[in-house]
Amino acid sequence: GSVGVFPDANYVVLAQVSTDSFEIIDLKTQEITKVIGPMKQELKYSVEFDGKQNFPYLNPNMKNGYNQVFTDKNGIFLVYMGRSDEEISKSGIMSKDIFVFDFNGVPLIHYKLDRSIKALSVDSDSRRIY
Repeated sequence: GSVGVFPDANYVVLAQVSTDSFEIIDLKTQEITKVIGPMKQELKYSVEFDGKQNFPYLNPNMKNGYNQVFTDKNGIFLVYMGRSDEEISKSGIMSKDIFVFDFNGVPLIHYKLDRSIKALSVDSDSRRIY
């Protein structure tokens, strides 16, 4: 997953790649807010044995969740994949969606892009996304 830290606001955001969820940790209150969606996909896996040890085997048809997180004073910006590894490999498209949330986990904006991205950065003053 990806970690976004915004020290001025006292928040840490942990984004998950294997599921479409992320957690917002308020460092002042120690409260954790978990946001699930947009697909609300459960983690699908089986426990396999390779002759030496058990390990989790993730279902290869699962859609990937959040690839990257960026936090600033304006909120939480997440690059959302919504595609399986096979779909990404075949199409070459990593992500065309950016979701923006406030620090309470409330969705603010959903950007649908006309090109694929892997990561982003945001100018906090102009709100320009790079």
